[in-house]
Amino acid sequence: RLVAGLDVKEDEAITAKEGEILLIDFREGNLVEVNSNASFNYKDKKDETLFEVLKGSLRFLFVPTGKIRTIHTFETVSTVRGTDFVVNESQDKTEILVFDGNLAVSDINGQNTVDVGPGYKTEVKKGGKPTKPVAFDSSKIDRWFDAVTPENSQRQIGARTWTITAVILIVGLVIIFFGIKKSLKRFRRVKK
Repeated sequence: RLVAGLDVKEDEAITAKEGEILLIDFREGNLVEVNSNASFNYKDKKDETLFEVLKGSLRFLFVPTGKIRTIHTFETVSTVRGTDFVVNESQDKTEILVFDGNLAVSDINGQNTVDVGPGYKTEVKKGGKPTKPVAFDSSKIDRWFDAVTPENSQRQIGARTWTITAVILIVGLVIIFFGIKKSLKRFRRVKK
């Protein structure tokens, strides 16, 4: 189930409940898809947006901009260069799979950096270093994010659009109602 209309605030954990997937639109083509039972938070600074993965699987889709985007997990620090990737955060390791673009992945101290390109993944075990990137077969991974299709995301966007349209329509009808009421009063005065 795709959830729409969330009020997303900085420094506040954003969590997908059991059985739902969240699609968060950070504007300019930047999306975060949050799998069931996964959680993250973010901070938006002048030159950088910092995302912290708290648990579970998240997909990040970012277009290149002048702003630095950094993804923190319990074991890694990743610098985004405009890309499409998934972070799987568990108690014993972090796994990062890159589908498009490039990602610089470091250990939690910002050292031991590996560059991960499209079709490659790296893992960082608790207290360890990122592994050398290895190719992965995308048909053999859990593609939970495929549930978020353009049709679903359009429905999410459409839900907001319908809310705005309904408010405008109601306000318009109220204005028309009072306009007609006022015209009827004038017409009655003129008729007398």
